[in-house]
Amino acid sequence: MAGLLSVKAIALAAVLAAAYVSCAAAEQPGAADLDASAVSYSSAWLPARATWYGAPNGAGPDDNGGACGFKHVNQYPFSSMTSCGNQPLFKDGKGCGSCYQLSASTTVC
Repeated sequence: MAGLLSVKAIALAAVLAAAYVSCAAAEQPGAADLDASAVSYSSAWLPARATWYGAPNGAGPDDNGGACGFKHVNQYPFSSMTSCGNQPLFKDGKGCGSCYQLSASTTVC
């Protein structure tokens, strides 16, 4: 009987330890910031700005993580498809990895 109680106690301790580790990992700083489902978007155009960085005909500079922390954006799969957006696009980090469409509001040429 004492052996069975020890096995149950060990099993309970293992379950509690696994639950603690899972909860601790979920509470890491920035974990909630990357949940794109928590961000709502409208179909209306918003006044915003985006900046291309790097060579005019290529990808951004090597290992430039920027505010979103993406590294090696000059390599596949990002290649030359990255830009930096201001607050309406960045959304305090919740907009990281989002796709967006730009439309010029004035003629620049």
